[in-house]
Amino acid sequence: MTGARSGAEAARLADAGHVVHGERGDGARGRMLYGVYVTTLLVATYGFTLARGIFLTAEPRALHRELTSPVTAVLAVVVLALLVGVARTSGRTRGPVVPPLPWIDHVVTTDVDRARAVRPWWRYAAVGGLAAGTILGAALGAGAWAATVGGPLWLVVGVLAGPVVGWSLVLAWLSGQVSAGAADLPGTARPRAAHLVRVDGALRLVGIEELRRQAARSTRLGGGILAGDLRAVRLEVAPPVSRGRRLRLRPGGPWLTVARRDALGLRRAPGTVLAGAALTLLGAAGLAWSVEDPAAPAALGWLAAAAAYLGFGTWAEGLRLQGDNGGTTPLLGVWGRREALAHLLTPCLLVAVVGGAGVLATTLARSAPPTVVLAAVAWLVVVNGTVAGAQLLAAFRGQPPRLAFVPETGPFLLALWYARPLLVALVGAGAFLGAADGTRLGPLVPAAVVSVLTVLWGLSRVEALELAHRE
Repeated sequence: MTGARSGAEAARLADAGHVVHGERGDGARGRMLYGVYVTTLLVATYGFTLARGIFLTAEPRALHRELTSPVTAVLAVVVLALLVGVARTSGRTRGPVVPPLPWIDHVVTTDVDRARAVRPWWRYAAVGGLAAGTILGAALGAGAWAATVGGPLWLVVGVLAGPVVGWSLVLAWLSGQVSAGAADLPGTARPRAAHLVRVDGALRLVGIEELRRQAARSTRLGGGILAGDLRAVRLEVAPPVSRGRRLRLRPGGPWLTVARRDALGLRRAPGTVLAGAALTLLGAAGLAWSVEDPAAPAALGWLAAAAAYLGFGTWAEGLRLQGDNGGTTPLLGVWGRREALAHLLTPCLLVAVVGGAGVLATTLARSAPPTVVLAAVAWLVVVNGTVAGAQLLAAFRGQPPRLAFVPETGPFLLALWYARPLLVALVGAGAFLGAADGTRLGPLVPAAVVSVLTVLWGLSRVEALELAHRE
């Protein structure tokens, strides 16, 4: 691109920005700096304190050995790979470069360099990823240093590794958007790795039609979230079924038919199966570590419960579909609580197989005695029940409360309404896992009681939602 053409394009884009935003401009730089400033203050005040408290829940020397062990390094690589996969998948639904539809139709579609036309929106994502990675890495490194788990080198590593991780996730996010629809430019029918070496090359590969689709989808997602319509949000982000179209549901009894229906849905979405397996394995590894090592940090139990909840939910699409269609005529000969319990069969079986393998692998790798292995398996059963009850609450949560749409308190109440099932799983499973000890089963008994109560609570929500639709 020659200097004259570059200057002309810059002038044209400046004129377009002036028409849209006026003389003062869009104020993007000020908003980004202010957001980074506020986030830094919050993390320095609360994030550092929380990180230090998490590290203080275990004996410093023992925790230092665990965090620097090869097993922890492998887990870190697995988590990073999982995050990169999630970022790339998210980019196919809503990428980092999504201008408004008028800008796409009147600016991006012109002969202006596409990378230059969409670069402002890329800057938002790039600055956000780098800033979030740096701040989070600094908080964790400073927390470990303050808790005497590590020295000042940990802070240096956190500050350096954080932005690298953040930048990697943002690039994976962009690559997902590029792969969703290559640009309609000559010679770029398919994105190649060479095009992603430089960001400008990747930005030029984002197709117009894909930008339009993602801009419209982004608007609908925002409306669904503000309205509390989770079904609309799920329909927007659900990937199209492209595998197993020839597979058919075999008839059987009511319970078996529902379980086969869920298994068929998972066979048509192998990515969902793998994502759920990865989350469940991480949760099982954290669970086994918490049970086997009394000196493990209490926060590990909470993280294991969160991973187990997310993994179970990845496999529980049939349960959510029942909640979305609550009150309608049943199609498989079973309804209400019985159908909800039938929808739990497939994810519970997958958790038992995948989670059990993760527990056995972790305990055997740590040379745990047979009694501890049995205790870890018992904890897996209890946590599985609590997570299943929490997923019932999530699938049959119904409509958000009316106060969620009041301007003063609405956003907080809506966020709390969204997060309530996850909080139930964290409190009902993570809190007890934090106190788990393989040598005694004391915490297991109240955890089992809470698990049963959570399932009963979830089943009561099934009946309440069914009755609400019939009123």
